[in-house]
Amino acid sequence: MALRALILQGAAARLADLRTVSREPLFGLYILGHFTTTIAFWMQRIAVGWLAWRLTESESWLGIIAFAELFPSILSSLVGGELADRFPRPRVMFFCQGGVALVSALLAFGHAFALLNITLLAGIMILLGVIGGMMLPARLAMPGLLVRPELLPSALALNSSTFNLSRLIGPALAAPLLLIGNGAAVFFCALAANLTFFLLLWRISTRNRRHRGPRASDGFLRILRDLFRASDLRAVIALQFAQGALIRPASELFPAFSDKVFSAGASGLSILNAAVGVGAIIGALTLSRPRADRDALRVILSSSAVLCASLAAFGAAWSFWPAAALMVLYGVTISASNTVALAY
Repeated sequence: MALRALILQGAAARLADLRTVSREPLFGLYILGHFTTTIAFWMQRIAVGWLAWRLTESESWLGIIAFAELFPSILSSLVGGELADRFPRPRVMFFCQGGVALVSALLAFGHAFALLNITLLAGIMILLGVIGGMMLPARLAMPGLLVRPELLPSALALNSSTFNLSRLIGPALAAPLLLIGNGAAVFFCALAANLTFFLLLWRISTRNRRHRGPRASDGFLRILRDLFRASDLRAVIALQFAQGALIRPASELFPAFSDKVFSAGASGLSILNAAVGVGAIIGALTLSRPRADRDALRVILSSSAVLCASLAAFGAAWSFWPAAALMVLYGVTISASNTVALAY
């Protein structure tokens, strides 16, 4: 009952956030497009993982495909910070989103005409990683550009909630299409959603005239100086990095688990991803309130411990539905750790 009350309370808070930021017309356009494109992101991600598995049936290639997207994004985000400093951020978002739509088009037409092999798929994922990293700094800054300062906490909470909700909706939409063997349809849906956000960003970039911030190089050096002075903050960042590098990529192996271990196929893949999404929503709704630093550290450490335990139990699971239930817990702890660490 206590958990149900927390979830209902969190849902009411997100509805209040929606009503609050709806008074900001540009942010309303942005959050609509952001929600649409993140749904497309999860649809496309599941389809890419399933396609890589069907092409190779190799766990190693699943890891390579995930690495091909992640590692370039880390490097290109440094360039993205400079772009976000030198040019208006809505314009940076607009051009990068055009690149994301181009990637969806390559996947859609490549799949439809049977042109994709595993090497080409990896190359396309590298391109997506480069574009995504270049977009990241501008995307993180967008809520602050589109709402008044007093509305920023509500805008950030709503932005995070829509991302978690899309992790549930995306797999649910992709599953029926993958079940009938129509992966190209998933990529075409992602293309349509990404083009929608592209057009909305064009409207936002033409109407937003807010001045961009200080030089990225100055800000970056200042952040580094502050970081090395705060040992607790360094520890939190190191823990988040370890989770991102060593634990969260386990979800990239869902296609192999679903098909090879549980014999659940594409529907099982979608259910496992949706289970993580359900958990992420629960974690975001129940753990989004501000906390004192000491309490925040306790939540980060305890959720990280449960995250590791849930993943270990998933690896030992012999039945599909207990494994899916463990992924709900996995999603709760990932969301809890992220939400509290970002607010720390």
